[in-house]
Amino acid sequence: MYEQFSNIADILSTDLDWWGQVKRRTQARQSTVLFKTGEIWWCRVGLNIGQEIFGKGIQFLRPVLVFRKLSSDLFLGLSLTTKEKNGSWYVETNLLNRKRLVMLHQTRTLDKRRLFKRIGTLDSEQFAIVKRRFIDFYSS
Repeated sequence: MYEQFSNIADILSTDLDWWGQVKRRTQARQSTVLFKTGEIWWCRVGLNIGQEIFGKGIQFLRPVLVFRKLSSDLFLGLSLTTKEKNGSWYVETNLLNRKRLVMLHQTRTLDKRRLFKRIGTLDSEQFAIVKRRFIDFYSS
């Protein structure tokens, strides 16, 4: 995909330009999506800076847990990964028979227009574990 570029700056510039287009389309769309706490969605999180987690593919998608619904349009989201990670900021969950890690340190407030497709819902027991670990992580 990037063979035509001579250096990483050209690749990053192209990705930023593409993300800008995706973000403008996302911002302009009217969303009738209904979401609930505990659901996991593919979400357009974008191309971010430094250690911030970013989305992948042409839509810059990443699985995100709806941790707290703040309004009908806004929620607190926690990004997920399938890569093995260690640390107090990761919580192991299982969704659709696949191990996923909730990344407590990648918490973001997100608009529902970023939501792309619902993947599933954590069961109440798993969500309670994530919630307890979230509170412990941010209260210490």
